[in-house]
Amino acid sequence: MVAFGSMLALALAVSLDGLSAGMMYGIRKIRIPAYSIGIVSLLSAFVLFGSMAVGGLFVEWLPERAARWTGAAILIAIGAWAIVQMLLTSRRESAAGDDPSKPSGADASAPAEATPAEASAAAEKTVLQWEIRQFGLIIRIWRTPSMADMDRSGVITASEAVLLGIALSLDSLGAGVGAALIGFPPVATSLMIGAACGACIAIGVKLGFLLSGWRWIGKLTLLPGCILIVMGFMKLM
Repeated sequence: MVAFGSMLALALAVSLDGLSAGMMYGIRKIRIPAYSIGIVSLLSAFVLFGSMAVGGLFVEWLPERAARWTGAAILIAIGAWAIVQMLLTSRRESAAGDDPSKPSGADASAPAEATPAEASAAAEKTVLQWEIRQFGLIIRIWRTPSMADMDRSGVITASEAVLLGIALSLDSLGAGVGAALIGFPPVATSLMIGAACGACIAIGVKLGFLLSGWRWIGKLTLLPGCILIVMGFMKLM
């Protein structure tokens, strides 16, 4: 039986994306009602349970030692990938902010005003993108969670919460398989992660209002990857 502390650490690692997403919403003054948080929590638990069920199929024919090592390797790989992605995103944002080719001040030429026809075509193209390429939208929300507020209402509705929940659950797919291989109980782990995800989003929104000016907060995005790597190495010992 996996120790409660290990389950809690996994829940924290998988759910910290929800904390950072919640903080982003808080900074942008976007509200997430309790029912939307509940939808995200349920989706997170469901997706993780499904991925752990897949991992359980491998446990049936993999030797215990091989299953544990495979699960640990998956957790380490996911953690390293998460850290690399965060570093690359941070570097891209810094490069975009320092780009000298961007027009500024009096030297910047004002863009030509779009005609009504052009504006209408652009709007139709955006709507078409949302309707036809839903998976692409989920990926964009995964990379930039604030995009979930598609109607710019300042409130995450139930339908938007579904997209946000799926996007935030993408990271837990591989982690669920790895967790099953190293012996985590699927039902208890899924319920704990669902609850942790909802709690992290709610706390993140509050923190976003309070800590929006603290630059060091962005460094916390590296924490989930570090936790997964540490857990993976601990399971190898």
